[in-house]
Amino acid sequence: MKILAHLSQNQLKQLDDLIEQTILPALQEDVCIPNMDDVPKSDPNWDGIHEDRTAVLYVEALTYLKNNII
Repeated sequence: MKILAHLSQNQLKQLDDLIEQTILPALQEDVCIPNMDDVPKSDPNWDGIHEDRTAVLYVEALTYLKNNII
C-alpha cells in the first residue's frame, strides 16, 4: 500500500509564518551583523557599506539554511 502525504495549505501557511516570524528576524537582528572595523564611522559611505555587507551575509545565511536544513 502506497501512502501519499502532503502538507495542507494550512500547514504550509503555518511554516511560512514560522519562518517569517522567527528565523528571518533572527537572521537580520542576531546573525547577519557585519564586521565594520575596517570602515571608519566618519566615512560618508558607512551606512551604504553596512547595508551591503548585511545583505551579503543575509543571502549567505539563507543559502546555508537551504543547503543544511534536514
